[in-house]
Amino acid sequence: MAERVRIEDRWPLLLLPFLPIAVAGLAADGAPGHLLGAVALAGALVIGALYLTAFIDVAWIFSAAIALTIFSGSWRELGFPSLVSPDRLLLIVAFVVFLLRDPALGRRPYVRLTPTHAVLIFGAAFALCSTIAAGTISQSSALAPLVDRFGLIPLMLFVAGPVVFAGEHQRRILLGTLMAVGAYLGLTALFEGVGLHQLVFPRYIVDLNPEVQVGRARGPFEAAAVNGVALYCCAVASVIAYVTIPRRGVRALALAIAALCLFDLIFTQERSVWVGAVAATLAACLAAPQLRRRLPVIVLAVAFGVLGAFAFVPGLQQQTVERIGDHETEWDRLNLNKAAENMIRDRPLFGFGLGTFQQRSAPYFELNPEFPLTATRGELHNIVLSYAVELGLVGVFIWLLGLALAVGGAIVTRGPPELYPWRIGLIAVTVIWLIVANLVPMVQPFPNYLLWLWAGVVWPWRYACVEPETEPEPAREPLPGPRKPSLAGAING
Repeated sequence: MAERVRIEDRWPLLLLPFLPIAVAGLAADGAPGHLLGAVALAGALVIGALYLTAFIDVAWIFSAAIALTIFSGSWRELGFPSLVSPDRLLLIVAFVVFLLRDPALGRRPYVRLTPTHAVLIFGAAFALCSTIAAGTISQSSALAPLVDRFGLIPLMLFVAGPVVFAGEHQRRILLGTLMAVGAYLGLTALFEGVGLHQLVFPRYIVDLNPEVQVGRARGPFEAAAVNGVALYCCAVASVIAYVTIPRRGVRALALAIAALCLFDLIFTQERSVWVGAVAATLAACLAAPQLRRRLPVIVLAVAFGVLGAFAFVPGLQQQTVERIGDHETEWDRLNLNKAAENMIRDRPLFGFGLGTFQQRSAPYFELNPEFPLTATRGELHNIVLSYAVELGLVGVFIWLLGLALAVGGAIVTRGPPELYPWRIGLIAVTVIWLIVANLVPMVQPFPNYLLWLWAGVVWPWRYACVEPETEPEPAREPLPGPRKPSLAGAING
């Protein structure tokens, strides 16, 4: 049972005097004003968040950080300084508190590392060395995959997941957060899909690059495919909440959010999302006997939802038909994949270095006589080919092995009964992530973070536990004897 948080645990306030000292030191060194403002804001946010952790469960911090990643890369459009990213700051706070002490539980986290963790750590070190050797360590094109996609933050989330969300209460915090994210993404996609752009918030979703992906529900990610994966994952979390939370009001809300998110997939106009959602749902239904019996009902509900969307949204059916027959994006993928194959043949073992495909791929494109040469400067639409080009066959093998051991191991290993819905949900999340990530450049952190965190939550408890702080052993009651009990003993007894 969780211990009550001590109100007097206010050690983060001791960091407050150092904040103005740091800002004054930077000012004396001639730092520009925007940098001083960013440092002051970041320091205040970190200290304030650390102080709040004395009163709240660390699961709230992790959940809030994951939720805020839907705006990752777009904080400047929301008025934040370019050097301030609230989601990353909150993640830093969450990991610091996790490593120091979980104030809500009054215990120190203990994680037993396994060969799976060793593979993931080795893969992250390999990617870091590749980035340094290629000279791209200071470039955002390399830092983003190194930090957000390949290993560093996903690895840390996978390690922290089994401890932070070990209890049913903590897992419900995560479910509630994903339901809230799903409600926001679902309503935003619905407003985008039916043309109610005046209701879309933030405004950059509509105003920023309106000529790109016109008519698709992009959400805060500015990418329709990533928005579709996020909608589906939130729908899966809502279904788990419907199954695991007995309160009638919560179950009704969860079912409504799941239906809204699944319905909005049609507005993404992404074939990869449609194929991934169908395959993920079938995989989850085949893995769970309870869902397998309801598969005909699910198919009918999807069919009626699609027909209803075509009937009530003007132009949606024609747009969908045109999208299905669009061959230009297929040509883009074929051209990019051909260049990737040529690069792999040139440097098969260790690749060109993380984040170098766009810089080094120009000489490797070939003109195919059957379709035009397009998209010669874009991102690779296949995550496996991307890592094979940039990290070589050695690097992509390590990544695939880590993915199979971590995510696949969480799926196939039987855990506690209360984690069974999460394990079925992980099957669905993994399938749609694999399909979309190998058809679309999914560079945004939210779907990648969520996959690895979800795997950590499902990871069997025998690999991670919480070590309680040393407490004095309670005094034992005296054994009954023939002596006549004293007056104090009679009162206490």
